Amino acid sequence: MGSTDQKKNLALVIGNVPTVDEIDQFQLIKDEYNITVISSESICGYLTQTSFFQDLRCIACKDNDENTTFLPGLEKALEKQDFVIVKERLGMYAFQAVKAKWRNRFRLICWVDNLTPYPGEDVSQIRTIRQEITAGADAFIVQSKAAAQALKLEGVESERIFDFKPYVKTHFERSASLRGKATQRLGFADSDIVIAHIGQIEFEESLFDLAYAIKIATEKDPKLGARLKVVLCGIGSASGDLSNTLVTLGIDRNVIYVAPNRDAFGTVMAAADCIFFSPITNRDRIEGDPYRVLAAMSYGVPVMSARTAITEEYIGKHRLDYCISNPESLAEAIKKITSAKTLVHNMVKKNKAVVEKQFSEDAVRTSMMAIMDKVTEQKPTVNVNAIDHQVAEIESLVQTKQYLA
Repeated sequence: MGSTDQKKNLALVIGNVPTVDEIDQFQLIKDEYNITVISSESICGYLTQTSFFQDLRCIACKDNDENTTFLPGLEKALEKQDFVIVKERLGMYAFQAVKAKWRNRFRLICWVDNLTPYPGEDVSQIRTIRQEITAGADAFIVQSKAAAQALKLEGVESERIFDFKPYVKTHFERSASLRGKATQRLGFADSDIVIAHIGQIEFEESLFDLAYAIKIATEKDPKLGARLKVVLCGIGSASGDLSNTLVTLGIDRNVIYVAPNRDAFGTVMAAADCIFFSPITNRDRIEGDPYRVLAAMSYGVPVMSARTAITEEYIGKHRLDYCISNPESLAEAIKKITSAKTLVHNMVKKNKAVVEKQFSEDAVRTSMMAIMDKVTEQKPTVNVNAIDHQVAEIESLVQTKQYLA
């Protein structure tokens, strides 16, 4: 177990496509820890195109077609780690991490951004995985009060839950001239109103409601509708259905898809008049990832969102608000981008002030180091009832020949 030099080894186990900023944040502690991302080949490939963490070490496990949440070779890759942070707790990779903990004695931290209590409760395998990592994790890191509350409802002790501040590094200052160049690269005019979505293209992102709202706004004010443009920067399973809907509504020329990469993120953020963020709930997940909202706050872009747990906690009323699942209300919010410029400017100003006060580089780095220190000081969690733990204990005795004593 562990590293031999002064720096400790810290592995990030990622089973689903991450927000790039959540990986890049760990640059803040790279002088104290050897950071390694362990994930599938496809996700590691995605990170090479999108991450700004240039010295990031990745271990790519082969993609598994039979079970996409299983990472072949993960347990072997975790052998020399001091700390392991596993993102979420429903996939097989989480169960693999728990098994590896019993064998290798590292500190296991579970990063939770799903705001749903007892997710996957109706599926026995998923329920078992969640219960095993909940019992075996030394700590849980969360980025919202709602995520902490979900864990407490499941019986996780407050002492194991830590507030993990997010951080977004900005790479440029927005300006009129920069926006002009960005809109030109996207094929838009300077006078166009650009609404951007950066993230996965899924039904739960309310993108169909956005399409309906664009149609309504266009019918009510054809001149405004002609200027409305939507940029979708991401990948996801709903892309095909959404494209068909755009064609059916006759607004497909108002929307473009941009492949996610480092340059694309910058271009979209520079061109955007607002960032659309309004995920809705499904049975086993309520979106609790704050990075897209924080990125908009950090770059000074207004956020268009219905009231969600994340927007309520991070930006409160300082957003372009609308009634969730109501396209007509969303169309009215879109209209405010141009009709309420003073209000929008004040929103941006107040949100940037929050970033500077609470989510600066120094504040977040200090918070991250404090969490790691506290986890180190805590007595390791041991779940003696787990079958895998009992097997690991016997293997350990055999390997060290203690069974002869």
